Amino acid sequence: MLVGLIPAAVLLVVLVAVGYLAWCWVFPFTRCRHSSERHFLRCRRCQSTGTRLRAGRRLLNHIRAARRH
Repeated sequence: MLVGLIPAAVLLVVLVAVGYLAWCWVFPFTRCRHSSERHFLRCRRCQSTGTRLRAGRRLLNHIRAARRH
């Protein structure tokens, strides 16, 4: 019984990870949680743009840079 659940769980995790990376490839930016309308001009995390790069997109950029070198 447990033998069939482990490959299914691994497959589910892989599908979720691939789906998230695809989402990050299509939509690389997200709203910055640390900047609000009144702190918009002082946010260091998003350089005062209001958007920041997703973690998955940073991972994709790192993989692409590593493949080039």
